[in-house]
Amino acid sequence: MNCLPGNHPCEHVVTNALVRDWNQLNGTSFEHRRCPDKLERNRPEPDALYIDVETGQVMVVEHKSVVWPPEYAARHRNDHLLMDEVLSRVDPNLANGRFELALPFLLDASKQEITELAKEIAGSSNRQLEKLSRGERVSGVWSDKSWQLRPRQPYEETYPQAGIVFSWRVHHVHDHGDVRPSVVKLIERLVEAASEKFEHYRMARCIVLLELTGLSPILARGCRPDCATVSDRVDEVWTGLYEYFDDGTEDWLFEEVWTRELASGCG
Repeated sequence: MNCLPGNHPCEHVVTNALVRDWNQLNGTSFEHRRCPDKLERNRPEPDALYIDVETGQVMVVEHKSVVWPPEYAARHRNDHLLMDEVLSRVDPNLANGRFELALPFLLDASKQEITELAKEIAGSSNRQLEKLSRGERVSGVWSDKSWQLRPRQPYEETYPQAGIVFSWRVHHVHDHGDVRPSVVKLIERLVEAASEKFEHYRMARCIVLLELTGLSPILARGCRPDCATVSDRVDEVWTGLYEYFDDGTEDWLFEEVWTRELASGCG
């Protein structure tokens, strides 16, 4: 899953990757020309404008972030803070060994509580270093927050080869059917907000790119905006997920979820 919403100085850092793939799929030659929203402050403008160097056709892209749950960003920063606090306290043999530490996900805690939890995890793990060296697991619970540290096995092709790999216990991810309608509504609101940026680009190809963050890559799977909610100013809606792969590489994964050409069949 994607980690935290990006803070990009100009959204074409994100939209360029989509247009790269769009060119490959459609045999076009769109190149970035400007960021209209940075140049025009008196009216709504899209994030990025592209021109096909072969045909002169114009494409504009508006980038939005789909974040779910709503408190995801703040709580996941707590997750990262806990990781940093633990690493600053564990024995070097643990920090540089081959271990996996499972932690609670989307930690709802104050900074003081995070520090105390990190002290508990690091202290308990350091005291049980001999047990870990025998290949056994250690675990604990602090204020209803559970954790587990285990040695990684030689056959596990995890990255990196040395150091603690962190994982999060994401409970009931597949039991969120009740919130899917809310995710769809969020997507529809974002598409509608994006469409307002296209008012002065009626002759251009207008694309909305929804960056999926938090649990939204899972919850938004299969979700499509209702055709009746999509403005006639929008030509395509894509989702984008920045993915980290086991071999240490990373790249964007895009999916086309709505097009005006196919919308004629929508009920």
